[in-house]
Amino acid sequence: MKKSIAVIFMLFILAGCDEPMLPDSTVPIVENIASNSEIQPAQKQTPVEEQIQPGAQIQPAASSNPAPEEDESPDNGDDVSLDGGIEKIDADVDLSSFPELFLGELGGKTVANTIIVVGRKAPAKDVISATIIAGTLNELVEKEDNRAMTVLDDEVSSVLDRNAIVIGNPCDNPKAKELMKISDCNADLENKKAMIKLYENNGFVQMLIVGYDADGTYKAAQKLVDSALEGKFIVMGYS
Repeated sequence: MKKSIAVIFMLFILAGCDEPMLPDSTVPIVENIASNSEIQPAQKQTPVEEQIQPGAQIQPAASSNPAPEEDESPDNGDDVSLDGGIEKIDADVDLSSFPELFLGELGGKTVANTIIVVGRKAPAKDVISATIIAGTLNELVEKEDNRAMTVLDDEVSSVLDRNAIVIGNPCDNPKAKELMKISDCNADLENKKAMIKLYENNGFVQMLIVGYDADGTYKAAQKLVDSALEGKFIVMGYS
């Protein structure tokens, strides 16, 4: 490199040039910077902690899932369920009043005011009998959530403190035995006989639909919904 510069220098002398011109590549980079230019130091980054003003309160980040709005719907005091037959009956207690005897009114609509009880170990035909009774009542019910419920005997402690329709022989349904106040489940029942009877306890009304066997109970249930009966009880034969 030194030899090349010397050769160029000699050529310029011979050519009569006063001052040789060096290639641009030979000019140091620092000489290209203006003498009055100042090199600015890199700006110092202020730590995040120092950017927070003293006494400032850090707010938590907003959740992407906003809290659900509270339901401010007013409580409807009229929506008191009569399910379970807990509304006392103040009406003429007679078989001729069925099925209206076991219906009530809630919010201007007809609702069931009774439960239907079958034995947990009862024959399947007792369940069919209960379905017949429930269907007759629920045809008149106007509120779907206040229909007549069918429950098992061990799902209710007693039927004496509510309105109830008890289905089946006392041997199959202990609640029938409770109504009849008997210790022998076959007492007061004759072969091929069935009975429909109304009871009144503590301001509530209970109806017993019972046969000597499941066939008799089924025939009595059909009789109740298909015929105009009168009085507080009837005894009927069946074959």
